[in-house]
Amino acid sequence: MAIVTGATGGIGQAICHELTQAGASVLVHGNRQQAAADRLANELTVSGGSAHAFCSDLTDPAAAIQVMNIATETFGGVDLVVNNAGVTLGGLGVEQLDVKDWLQVTDINLHSVFYMCQAAIPRLRARGGGAIVNIASNIVNSLPGGSAAYATTKAGVVALTKVLSKEVAHEGI
Repeated sequence: MAIVTGATGGIGQAICHELTQAGASVLVHGNRQQAAADRLANELTVSGGSAHAFCSDLTDPAAAIQVMNIATETFGGVDLVVNNAGVTLGGLGVEQLDVKDWLQVTDINLHSVFYMCQAAIPRLRARGGGAIVNIASNIVNSLPGGSAAYATTKAGVVALTKVLSKEVAHEGI
C-alpha cells in the first residue's frame, strides 16, 4: 500500500499509475483539489487498480497522522510513502520574495515532508519495514538565481533524506 502526496500533479499522477500497474493500492493525496484526487482515484480503479482519494493540508503535522490513519483504515497499512507534494515561485530573487511566500514554499516543500516521514516511521516499523521516497529536484546541483525558496527547500529534502536513511535504514526502512 502506497501513499502519494502531490498526486494530482503530473509527476504524482504518473507515480500513481505506475504503482497501481505494479499491483499496489494507492492513497491519492492532494491538498485542496478533492475533485482532481477523486478523478484520479476513479481512473486508477477503472483501469484495474485499487485507489482512494483523500485531501488535507500537510503543512499541519496532525494532517500527516490523519493520512496514515486513513491509509491504514482503507488498505490495512502503509508500505510506501512518496512525498511528492511541492510548489515553486520561479524567478523570484531573494529581495523580491515576500516572507509569506517563503513560508508557504518552506511549509509545503520541506515541513510537510518532515511531518509525513515522522508519521510514517512508526507505521513502517510496525510492518517490519517499508520505504519512504522523498522527491527533490536536480535544481540543488545548479542553484540558479531566482530559485532561493524552492532550491533551499529541495536541498533540505535531500539532507533530511540522507539523515533519515542513517537513522532507520537498519530497520528495513
